[in-house]
Amino acid sequence: MIPEVLGQLAAAGGTALIGAMATDAWHSVRTGFAELLGRGDQGRTQEADRRLENAAAALARADDAERALVRRWQAEQWAGELHALLAERPDAAERLRELVALVPADGGPAARQTFVQHNTAEAGGTQNILQSGTINVHTGPGNAG
Repeated sequence: MIPEVLGQLAAAGGTALIGAMATDAWHSVRTGFAELLGRGDQGRTQEADRRLENAAAALARADDAERALVRRWQAEQWAGELHALLAERPDAAERLRELVALVPADGGPAARQTFVQHNTAEAGGTQNILQSGTINVHTGPGNAG
């Protein structure tokens, strides 16, 4: 039997995990939860990561009518696993708190961040830049496009 506060943390972890699936924080949250659930074992970590990805895919496939049910069911399932983890390793509570803190409390999208990067190629130079997300390209005066 674990203390009530750890049971509440496990429930919050399950809710945060499901909430993160629809946010920009999903990759880092998924990796952190997989490592936590893996308990330091690489094979268990890889298995947890695979299961987390499958859970996210199942949630993405759910239509509007069933999405709330799928979210609730998955949150309960992951909370149960986190409860078992905390019963076995109460010292994992601090890492779980850190992961929960990465997800917005309302379960909505993570705060949008804007980054500005300036790249200039002169005298026939070429740049290869790898980026992701929404990219707005602005050309300066005298540039053709």
